[in-house]
Amino acid sequence: IINEIPNIDIAVTGNNPLCFGESSEISFPVFSGTAPFSLIFSDGINSNTVTVDNNGLVNGSPLSINPSSNTTYSLVSVNDDKGCFSTSSNNTSIIVNELPNVSVSGNNELCEGEISQLYFNFTSGSAPWTVNYSVNGVPTSVALPNIDDSISVSPNSSSIYDFTSVADPNCSNNLNDQVSITINPVPNAIMSGGGSVCDDGSQVDVFINTSSGTPPFNAQYSVGIETKYLS
Repeated sequence: IINEIPNIDIAVTGNNPLCFGESSEISFPVFSGTAPFSLIFSDGINSNTVTVDNNGLVNGSPLSINPSSNTTYSLVSVNDDKGCFSTSSNNTSIIVNELPNVSVSGNNELCEGEISQLYFNFTSGSAPWTVNYSVNGVPTSVALPNIDDSISVSPNSSSIYDFTSVADPNCSNNLNDQVSITINPVPNAIMSGGGSVCDDGSQVDVFINTSSGTPPFNAQYSVGIETKYLS
């Protein structure tokens, strides 16, 4: 009785490529030999031994794998149920894409009506990136093409920018970043008072009444052509 030499391949039957943290599956298509098969395969660092049925499955299912980086899985050797043995150079590869990430910063205080920038520094992933966020609970998003990028903001009132997720062409990642911007009112003042005095050292009151802004105030005013300052 002449038994066939086992001939088995290795193939990715799950998702490929992956995002970091995701899992996939590999199976072992059988072309010849007698099941069950004892296989040794390598991920480039470690060798693993599994028992494969006639459908190329392990315990009736594809073998679950969770690579953390791009990995090539290679068959090393096969023993079948008849004691026949073969070596193999068959291999298959899985691409693992990194998760995109970004840090966001900006001014925490603005004056009413001012325009400021929110700065984005992308530390991983591939351009372009889409950042999802909300302004005081209202969701929105922005697409950015550069590793260091920015957007202009001019909120009418104090606002909280909550950044919830970032995505690139391959993967998405949750964010937990926040920029809070306080809007300070623009100071406003009205001058009043004055009147008629004699040129004998008499004085008259001039009032500066502020209607908005945050004390203390620094005022600049002129007396004729002379500029003066008041705190």
